[in-house]
Amino acid sequence: MAISSAGEALHRRIEEFVKYGFKGFRGLTKIVETNNGGYSPMLFADTRRLTTAGAKKMMAAAIGRAEEFNIPVTVVVVDGGGHTILLERMDGGRFHTVHSSTTKAVCAASNRRPTTTKGAQAQELDTLHAIGLSLAAGPDRWTAMEGGFPIFIDGHCVGGIGVSGGDWEQDQAIASAAVEAVGADISDA
Repeated sequence: MAISSAGEALHRRIEEFVKYGFKGFRGLTKIVETNNGGYSPMLFADTRRLTTAGAKKMMAAAIGRAEEFNIPVTVVVVDGGGHTILLERMDGGRFHTVHSSTTKAVCAASNRRPTTTKGAQAQELDTLHAIGLSLAAGPDRWTAMEGGFPIFIDGHCVGGIGVSGGDWEQDQAIASAAVEAVGADISDA
């Protein structure tokens, strides 16, 4: 049966949404009721964003935690698009940590989950596939190194933080302290 109008197609999608909810619904993510009682896709959405003040508070918490560990690290905070807001390499921090911490922050924001040796869908990866994914995505966009966390506020991913310079557990503890300092979460759950 051919669809006679865009309105009928939209109506079908709404029925699909009502029946299956967001999990089974493919297509529109937000539907709004129009003035004439019909439905229309939402054309604009309210968003949240990380401010420079928020990034500075995160940076202070991260540097403070690194000082507790007595290790020089590099910390990078990026916005939701992976663009650097703040970067600090502590005195004594190795220069390669600038690149690795930036990649961790960008990867965490892009994948909307902590950096890990697992793939974007949290599937297990062997070394060959981890390297292949990094090459495919770009070595400055994906990493299997721990120490990067997304920054979630009210279910919105507003950025990412990456830490390099300690062992992976220290990097994660430092990044976690920074996310907690602004009352954010590392997942949208």
